Amino acid sequence: MRIRLIPEWKKRNADDPSILTNEITEAAFGKTVSEYEKQKNLKKQNLRDHMTSMESIITMFAEAVTEEITKNAKDLKKAARLGGKVAGKARKEAEKYIARP
Repeated sequence: MRIRLIPEWKKRNADDPSILTNEITEAAFGKTVSEYEKQKNLKKQNLRDHMTSMESIITMFAEAVTEEITKNAKDLKKAARLGGKVAGKARKEAEKYIARP
């Protein structure tokens, strides 16, 4: 998965942005990036290139929420998980109405 380096992470010298991206993905979709890649049978391909429109939107929403939370958070990992959690709730709510995951 291409890592989107959230500007606040860059400012604060996040040690490993992939860990934070994994936190967002796990909270939003209920699986780690590697689990998600396995589900889609990806070897070396980029996960984002194989996401549906809805998956891409939820991912971008999670990143945007995380970016805002990060501005006032001390713990980047908790901020990433919270941003993903917010997007995960939105995803689950949408799934109720579209009647499929």
